[in-house]
Amino acid sequence: MRPLRGVALLGVLVLATALSACGSSPRSAHPTGGAPSYFLKAIETGYPEMAYLPSRLPKGFRYDGSRTYTRSYDIYYDVKGIAFGTTFEMYQAPCRHFGHARHTFVVNGRRVEWSTISGVQQAWLCLTTSDGHPFGLSARAAVSGDRDLSTPRHRRDARRLATLVADALPAS
Repeated sequence: MRPLRGVALLGVLVLATALSACGSSPRSAHPTGGAPSYFLKAIETGYPEMAYLPSRLPKGFRYDGSRTYTRSYDIYYDVKGIAFGTTFEMYQAPCRHFGHARHTFVVNGRRVEWSTISGVQQAWLCLTTSDGHPFGLSARAAVSGDRDLSTPRHRRDARRLATLVADALPAS
């Protein structure tokens, strides 16, 4: 009886190892947002608990640079179909810093706010660190946007920004 239990345990271990190696989902891997490793280390060190990155990029997004500031960091993307690119940002500030929402998307169970001003669409998500410091994640794109998302193109662009923010996960 004992050898059979050992074989069963070995079989479970082999199956678990095989399943973990097969097709891991983008959400299970460390998010990088396409950024290089030196940038990831810099934001993890400089912004503990606020180092969030997109876990996957929407179709047509390509990493184009990044920058850190005193209270924020930006990741720049070259995006097919958006003339002036897209920025993913973490900013240490209360949610009101991002403006007044004109629309709300729920993506993967997260409530993402959206607005547009002067041809720039922005989607944002408000979070708080474990010690109560507010910060937000946002994505901006310089695309002409109408305030009511009345065209399919504007809705698609807004949804891509909302998805970029909603899919963000802690970098470590």
